[in-house]
Amino acid sequence: MAVVSAPVTNIETHFAVSDSGYYSDCYSMYGELSVKRDAMRELSPLSYVERVRTPTLILQGESDERCPVCQAEELFTGIMTATGTPAELVTYPGGSHHFFESGRPSHRKDMLMRLTGWLEKWIDEPLKADDAQSCAHGGEDRPERADQSAQTAQPAS
Repeated sequence: MAVVSAPVTNIETHFAVSDSGYYSDCYSMYGELSVKRDAMRELSPLSYVERVRTPTLILQGESDERCPVCQAEELFTGIMTATGTPAELVTYPGGSHHFFESGRPSHRKDMLMRLTGWLEKWIDEPLKADDAQSCAHGGEDRPERADQSAQTAQPAS
């Protein structure tokens, strides 16, 4: 199982939508977008989303400017449409990039409950041999679509 919080899933779009992408992505990629576009695509997790076989919980602050919510939405939508892998996307209203450490107490509690619930749900689920085989072959024989959901966490009253 996987738990992802505030991901960068598409370096090319992160460059354009993040409050730091225009300089941090160029720095980490050793060049400008116009020169490193192919490398950015090759290194972006979204380029390989059809191979995802690990149940994935995505946690995201809706007001995150460092890793904007569109990055999490792209990952979730990619998993949902290209695989049969269980996935959930939970967004936290008003949550910043640091909602996990310094967000609303109700959001931090909710996030911890979801994280532990996800671990408990999937900890004993082994990767099936046919899923591993499918991953090795680029996912051509993907399983049927599993239960997937997108949710907005509601603050406690």
